[in-house]
Amino acid sequence: MSGKSKQKLPREGSQARRIYDYLKQGNTLTSYEAFATLGIVKFSNRISDLRNKYGIEIYQRTIRSPNNSRVRWDEFSLFPFDESGAE
Repeated sequence: MSGKSKQKLPREGSQARRIYDYLKQGNTLTSYEAFATLGIVKFSNRISDLRNKYGIEIYQRTIRSPNNSRVRWDEFSLFPFDESGAE
């Protein structure tokens, strides 16, 4: 057993908890949406906290812009993405 125990959930009202609650409703989030919707700037740090500190499984996929294959961003979810329509 490792000496580092995982906490159950982030404390109520924290940025990590706001992200968790938003994702738990079935929503997905990008860093832009986290800022625009939840006012969270360091989104990647909070995702890391949820994964590493709280042991919450978070799914991630990379989206590419249809207009420019070099433009891409990550999208996060608590639930697996349905990739059945993907190429």
